[in-house]
Amino acid sequence: MRVSRSAWASVLALGLTAAVGCTDDKPAEPVTVTKVTFEELDAAVKSHKGKVVLIDVWFRGCPPCVKKFPHLVAMHKKYGPRGLVCISLDPVDTDPKDRAKVEKFLTEKGAAFPNYVLDDTEKNFDKWKDKYPTAVAPTVILFDRKGERVKVNGEPVDKQVEEDVEKLLAER
Repeated sequence: MRVSRSAWASVLALGLTAAVGCTDDKPAEPVTVTKVTFEELDAAVKSHKGKVVLIDVWFRGCPPCVKKFPHLVAMHKKYGPRGLVCISLDPVDTDPKDRAKVEKFLTEKGAAFPNYVLDDTEKNFDKWKDKYPTAVAPTVILFDRKGERVKVNGEPVDKQVEEDVEKLLAER
């Protein structure tokens, strides 16, 4: 049996699509990174009262952060409909050239949730470091439906964080 080149190309494309987990041919929506102060971050968390909020403190130069980032995206897709809000937070503002690389990474990973970069003064950093410990990456900060911080985990998003999210989502 002879198979045409176009048939092989279709089979190859289908196989590659399955291998990378794509479900359609449309490209990922572009992702933007928004500069925030600690007060703006606080307001963003408070605006999601009634939902569980998971902040992933990460940056592109952190290999464990980058390696585990797809798990955050997967959790957003899996638990978003049940009330999880995922937020990525880069604690260090970079020059625009580097920010473009960050936005490209986030777009490629499908980070269709709020993505922030911290842009604030040292004075405010000291003021907010207890609620939003962003000095070390990776760090995960988890808020319950009441908007209260319930956990800070000095690890990237992992199975334990997912279990914590499931418990918080089950609470009403």
